[in-house]
Amino acid sequence: MPILPGVVQIHWAIELACEHLKIEGEFIGVDILKFKQIISPGYLVEIKAIYDPLKGTLNFTYTSEQGNHSVGRVRFA
Repeated sequence: MPILPGVVQIHWAIELACEHLKIEGEFIGVDILKFKQIISPGYLVEIKAIYDPLKGTLNFTYTSEQGNHSVGRVRFA
């Protein structure tokens, strides 16, 4: 069964946040990452991202009608 790889989920969260939240720092690492449920083809997934410029952190979650899929926090310098 095909799934959306975790590395792609991280990449998409960073790319979308940099584009829409105007993050200008450089990615330096992952602080927290939990995969709770796989994302399969056909799932309509919502990505929620919150950037804290003072801490240089981006918190993100992937959810769908099937439930919570993943949560993470990445850091920027």
